Amino acid sequence: MAQKIADAVVCVFPHSVSGALTPQEAFAPENIRALYSLTKEQYEAVFGPEKPAGPKFEHYVRSGQKLLRCGYTTGTCAALGAAGAARLLLTGHAPESVALRTPKGIVVEVAPLYCRPAGAGAECAIEKDGGDDVDVTTGLPVIAAVELLPDTTEIRISGGKGVGRVTKAGLDQPVGEAAINHVPRQMIAEALQREAESACYTGGFAVTISIEGGEEVAKRTFNPHIGVEGGLSVLGTSGIVEPMSQQAILDTIQLEMNQAALLSVSPTPFINTFAGSARAKAADRPGVTKGKQWVSTEKFDLLDMPGVLWKKFDSKTIASNLAFIGSIKDDILDVEELAMNLLDEVRRNYPDLVAQRYKLDAETLALPPYELLEAIGRKRGLLVRGGEVNTERCAIMLVDEFRACKWGRISLERPPQRDDLADFAEEDDE
Repeated sequence: MAQKIADAVVCVFPHSVSGALTPQEAFAPENIRALYSLTKEQYEAVFGPEKPAGPKFEHYVRSGQKLLRCGYTTGTCAALGAAGAARLLLTGHAPESVALRTPKGIVVEVAPLYCRPAGAGAECAIEKDGGDDVDVTTGLPVIAAVELLPDTTEIRISGGKGVGRVTKAGLDQPVGEAAINHVPRQMIAEALQREAESACYTGGFAVTISIEGGEEVAKRTFNPHIGVEGGLSVLGTSGIVEPMSQQAILDTIQLEMNQAALLSVSPTPFINTFAGSARAKAADRPGVTKGKQWVSTEKFDLLDMPGVLWKKFDSKTIASNLAFIGSIKDDILDVEELAMNLLDEVRRNYPDLVAQRYKLDAETLALPPYELLEAIGRKRGLLVRGGEVNTERCAIMLVDEFRACKWGRISLERPPQRDDLADFAEEDDE
């Protein structure tokens, strides 16, 4: 902890006291050996061999009068590891360092902990670096195990030991999938495609992401509460960790509210859990919350309000909108038809959001719904043997991303326009 939050460290030796040291100086191997009178062999027996000096990520943000070093996300680690393992398989040489440009536009270059053959493929481990952020995942090895799939162009990404599984709706990935969010998946795919192009390789890859110690560390995070069990999430929208940010907490609140909306349940249980006690009245029946309830925590004020339930609906538009947001059970719907109708509806009123989300040009955006579904699936690499698009998987991805608010700020209902109001007036006159 002192390495993360201290400005200076003083070491007390048996017969003396050091001056004020920086955390880097205090925890340097030579200082630890002097502090505990250890030989090099004794030090390595306890802490492992000293790591060779490699590229250090140097990007800073200002917080008050201090400069704080940024780190990089588990998603960036996974993509770097996948690139390193693929390079070993395709060239026969383990890289001394791997680099990529993050979605934020910042280049990260690091030396792998190791990059070695493993079974039918190779594995590469990247140490997670949270910079000056107080991050429980800092120091954990994020390992990418890669195998070549020469008979397909598909990139298959799965989660191994230490990576959690999604157990609740409303998260970035569908229930049952490994908790590797869509941006890290895209970063992994792009990193592998760059390695393939450099080596003139035209096949696909199978990638398994693991996090050593992830299952134990996940117990000290929000993961079990928000619906990720058995390990950590592979996260990151920018690829960069900015220290001392409350954004992670705010993102967690947003996920909880998404889940409450998708399950048509009250947010009251979440508010009580977040506050640490039963501060708002809740029960397993509707109508308990009859008015506004403010609950204050150390950093946030949360407002619980009564919900509104539909009595009935006989409009096709209303039925479609309820299906889009998940208020009608998916198992009674055709998911591909649902996704095509959703695309058709949203691109009519929010074409820029759909085009930006899936990197579509105007010509592609104007395609018929099924062809548009195929085009998006092809861009996301959702292919099966023979290069055909797995349209069912693409449809599930589209619906899940829409429900997780990944498309942006969208309203499925719009106020009546003047012509509509005139029609209503004519109907009333009749």
